[in-house]
Amino acid sequence: MPHDLPLIGVHILGSDEGIIQQNELIDLVTKLTDRVLTLEIDLQQTKKVYSTTFIKLIMKEIEFKTEDISTAETLVYIRRSASKEKAVRLQEQLDEEERQRIARVHKEATSFNFDEWEDIQATIEADEELALRIQAEEMEKYSKAKKARMLVDLINQRKRHFAQRKAKERRNKPTTEAQQRTYMSNYVKHMGSHTLQQLKGLSFDELKNLFEATMKRVKKLLLQ
Repeated sequence: MPHDLPLIGVHILGSDEGIIQQNELIDLVTKLTDRVLTLEIDLQQTKKVYSTTFIKLIMKEIEFKTEDISTAETLVYIRRSASKEKAVRLQEQLDEEERQRIARVHKEATSFNFDEWEDIQATIEADEELALRIQAEEMEKYSKAKKARMLVDLINQRKRHFAQRKAKERRNKPTTEAQQRTYMSNYVKHMGSHTLQQLKGLSFDELKNLFEATMKRVKKLLLQ
């Protein structure tokens, strides 16, 4: 008769202990599943939030760059406009300076008579230093304004020179009788006592006595 095999012990699910273990396992799986779902939802929300924030940051950066570009373009436009206005004002100022220069030169030039212009021309031609200063290569270094100032300075210098020379000549040279008569006649006439027609009929001595008497009368009136 064959030997009987030993019986293997098993847990039957239908038993109370098996039911408890099965319920605990189901609860654990359910909790883990819920936890996984919660984590997935949180992850999606986090991605959504970060994605929105990141997009906002990108758009803000683009906006800043656009504003920077717009501001830069505006500044360039303002600077160009200011430069154009400044150039126009500078040109107007130069035109006004040129007009004033021409007026000054004309005024100075017309203040000389023919003899003075002849003297100036002769002096310029004889002045070697001046000839060196007005050579073509030297004149190119100066602007129109400087050339005008040089011309005005030269005219004023020559005018003072001739005035001083003439004054010195008059001091050193005695006046003629005709010059004295002209001076005395003009003085007496301006004092209002006689006319030039009346003074012409007087001799030199008579005119001299009248001149001296008129001067004494005027001085006496001034001292009162």
